[in-house]
Amino acid sequence: MQKTGVLPDKVTMVSVISACAMSGALDLGRWVHTYIDKRSIENDLELSTALVNMYAKCGYFEKAIEVFEAMPVKDAKAWSSMIVGLAVNGLAEYALVTFSRMNKAEVEPNHVTLVGVLMACAHSGLVSEGKREKVVSLIFRKAHLEVIEVGKQDSVSPGNEKNVGLGSSQI
Repeated sequence: MQKTGVLPDKVTMVSVISACAMSGALDLGRWVHTYIDKRSIENDLELSTALVNMYAKCGYFEKAIEVFEAMPVKDAKAWSSMIVGLAVNGLAEYALVTFSRMNKAEVEPNHVTLVGVLMACAHSGLVSEGKREKVVSLIFRKAHLEVIEVGKQDSVSPGNEKNVGLGSSQI
């Protein structure tokens, strides 16, 4: 793109940052982040979330936290990226504190958020010790409500009982 004079936009940068995250290319991801800043490419919710995800997956959780905290608006994907990133990097307590902040911000957790919280509990031994009963209870209550909601959307008739609760879009 650079050789042809085509300037990348924020959508292109999300793709490049995501590729860096998947391949663990921290140095390239940092270079791209600098490029974004120097070119004044709009750093919106999607791009910021991609940066948080990339830094967390590459083990540079300090920078992931910095980018996350600078975000003026955070959706479930942004919170989930941060929670999972912290849990994977062994910062289970901070991941659970972040989950608590997400709840206080009244952002509805998604399935990735809940997996991240469970990972944090498992990595820190909190599930077996029962120290986070409220967190685990919230996770299971949320999962139960999602199953009920999906079940309401499915039509139950003789012969299709095996698909109840799955939803056609989730198969």
